[in-house]
This record gives sequence, structure tokens and C-alpha cells, in this order.
Amino acid sequence: MELTKEQREIWKPIVGYDGLYEVSNTGKVKKPERIGWRNKIVCGNTLKPKITSNGYYMVVLSKDNKNNYKNIHRIVAGNFIPNLYNKPQVNHKDGNKLNNNVENLEWNTSKENIDHAKKLGLRNYEGNGNPSSKLSESDVLEIRKKKNWNYGDRVKLGKKYGVSGRCIAQIINRDTWRHIK
Repeated sequence: MELTKEQREIWKPIVGYDGLYEVSNTGKVKKPERIGWRNKIVCGNTLKPKITSNGYYMVVLSKDNKNNYKNIHRIVAGNFIPNLYNKPQVNHKDGNKLNNNVENLEWNTSKENIDHAKKLGLRNYEGNGNPSSKLSESDVLEIRKKKNWNYGDRVKLGKKYGVSGRCIAQIINRDTWRHIK
């Protein structure tokens, strides 16, 4: 006899919330059933998650009259997946940020997360796709138009674009922005 989804769902108390909240291996968060005012049983209700600006499910957990905003994937991983190597990030294996099933999550380093996103085609980290980039592709083309840049020209141009003269030299020498011809 095969188990139903409900029978396979496992609930655990959320670490650090002393029985105030529970999380399931499928990515649900709820308040557990408890004894309330006048010894009446209060049913545990599942919290309705919100989607953050980054595209992750998030819930608000309250403790000691303080609200804490928590990403569900981090709650699930923290309660179900051992982090033996103390990796700081949680990766969604299928690339879907809304799939918080424990089978879809793993602990990763930042580099592992970026490599995974590149492999799945989720992020482009070249040129304008790099969140740290100060220049656009058209800026790079303009910088490369002039030949025989001397040190003073590179420094002036760097100030114009908000980068260093060294950065300008790397663009000219094609050490960076290699994908721009």
C-alpha cells in the first residue's frame, strides 16, 4: 500500500521558536495545536506565505513580541538538512525558488550557487548580467574605440565612468568584458 502525500509529510518544531511554530518537509509552516484560554484546544493554522522581491516564499514568525521575517527554504533546510560543512546558502536544485520541498534543497557556498544558476541558465553573470557591474556594454564599446590609451587617459576615463584606470586598462586589453567584440 502506497502512502499518501499527507502521510509522508513530516512536521518538526522550528529551531529557536520553542514550540511556537512547526515546519514540514514539504515547505509548509504552521502554529501547532495548543491549549488556549480557558483550557480550550486551539487548532494550529498554516501560515500563508508571501513572495519576497527576490522571488522566495517568506513568513513572519513572532517571538517575544518581535516579528522575524524568514525565508521558508532556509527554515526547511535548517530543520531537515544537516549542514556538515557550515555552508551559508540554500540552493533550490530545480531552480524553482517556490519549490521548498526538502528533496529540492541543499546547502551550498555562494560559488556553488552561482555555478548552479549558470548551469541551469537562470542567471547571466557576464557584462550587464553581473550585479556588480558599473559599466554597460555600450560603455565598453565606447572605451575600446580609441586606440593607444596612455595612463592619464585611462585615469580620466575611469573617473568619467566611476571605475579605476586599471579597470579601463583591463577592458582595453580584453582581460575583462571578453564577450564584447
